[in-house]
Amino acid sequence: MVDPTSPENSGFDAQLAAYEVRARTVDLQSAESQISVSDKIALQKAAIRRVVSYWIVGLFGTLNIITILVIIWLATVDQGNIAAKLIPAADRIVGTKVLISLLGATTVQLGTIAVIMARYVFNDD
Repeated sequence: MVDPTSPENSGFDAQLAAYEVRARTVDLQSAESQISVSDKIALQKAAIRRVVSYWIVGLFGTLNIITILVIIWLATVDQGNIAAKLIPAADRIVGTKVLISLLGATTVQLGTIAVIMARYVFNDD
């Protein structure tokens, strides 16, 4: 297709390109007029579900990354305190129990989000 805004375009080519743009616009408008109201509502619901799904997944990922960064920061503080002999190694903040709890909680969260999204996105209404 010819770009009507390009500088090397002039005369007939520009008119043809402008006509092609108008023709596609008219076709889109006529296609929209043929869609029923229930189909438009279904398309809007699908669009809303897509946006909500993206937000849920993004929020899940962001919160888990923040949690991991906090754990790394606490582990670094632990190592610094142990190296400076401020606390014994047995009194560390981030131990095996914390890591096991984090893994278990992440697994439960992932399963819960998968179930919620499957019910919401693939709901038949």
